[in-house]
Amino acid sequence: LEEADSFAHRIVLIAGGHIVADGPTEQIRAHAMGRTITAELDDPASLEQLIALTGVSDASLEDGRVQVSVSMEHSDTVALTMLQQMGARQLEIISGSLETAFVTLTTEPSGENR
Repeated sequence: LEEADSFAHRIVLIAGGHIVADGPTEQIRAHAMGRTITAELDDPASLEQLIALTGVSDASLEDGRVQVSVSMEHSDTVALTMLQQMGARQLEIISGSLETAFVTLTTEPSGENR
């Protein structure tokens, strides 16, 4: 999967004989995992404000940086809000690994394959 993540232009994931994902690698990772935004904020109390934003599923403070889990569709809006309204610095937006997306998309919550 590491090589596919590095070199493939398109990924097709099959589970239980059915296509569960088909598209560019970045899209597969982001769709399955959402995105994580990390940044330095002037006011760590902004966590409550972040959690209230549409698309945010979690926000925490780790090693002096805020870490926000957000859906792919809302990551740009959340990042812009952090920059413009919360004084965010050193902002990064990342998607999960292809391996994690593979496990998420091909495994039922009970741990059985689809």
